[in-house]
Amino acid sequence: LDPADPWVSDRACGQSRACRCHTHPSPAMAVRWLLMHCTLLGCLLPCTGDVYMNNPRGSNNKLTEQSNNAQNNNRLFDSQNNAAGGYQVGDNCVPNCKSGNQYDHSKEGSQEGVMYYYHGSELLVEFTMQHGCGTPGTNTLCQLVVQYMCDSDVRTSPSVPGLRDGKDLNSGRRRSGGGNTANPQGANQEAADDYTRGRHEPFEHYDACRKRQRNKGLYTADQNLNKNIGAAATRQNAGGTRRGLECPEERDY
Repeated sequence: LDPADPWVSDRACGQSRACRCHTHPSPAMAVRWLLMHCTLLGCLLPCTGDVYMNNPRGSNNKLTEQSNNAQNNNRLFDSQNNAAGGYQVGDNCVPNCKSGNQYDHSKEGSQEGVMYYYHGSELLVEFTMQHGCGTPGTNTLCQLVVQYMCDSDVRTSPSVPGLRDGKDLNSGRRRSGGGNTANPQGANQEAADDYTRGRHEPFEHYDACRKRQRNKGLYTADQNLNKNIGAAATRQNAGGTRRGLECPEERDY
């Protein structure tokens, strides 16, 4: 993002905002928006979520769902919002990826659609926030955090993309990145490197998160945090539920 570029628009709460972004000749890049939202009555209790990426299109944990709701809200990250938001993965089938009236995962080009941006062009980033945020309201405070990562940062094999949506080979499978079980112990290197599973962070990122001591200076309210899973336990995630390979302490605070 170009920090010198001003907001292109700054509309009323709940509507779209946009800023300009310059693209660079780098490999694939993932962008995630988090909304830190609180009221004056509860400003010690920030929460994340309810932000929807419109352009570039955000998945909201969807893959090839044929219904409007995401079937695995923990697939790659803790989306913490309505399952109906987000966009399914792109396709590149000719003319389409259907057999009859049903989606066919086996068709050539299924889940292989790619958006291209050219060096030197400007990318308009648009997102929608479900909750009020800032002006013209006087009793809300929020922070917008942009996280981005390039494919080269997480690639472990020349032949397998590091950042990836995953590839749903069966309509009943939308497996979580990094492993099947939702506990911290379920993350493993083999599942993290499985190209059919989506991935944002590398396995080493989450492995370090669950092994290091959590930051004990962070607010935990009355929650009894699991003491055996390091930074994977937070006030909002006391039991350490795993969402992809996302580190809960990084997300929640």
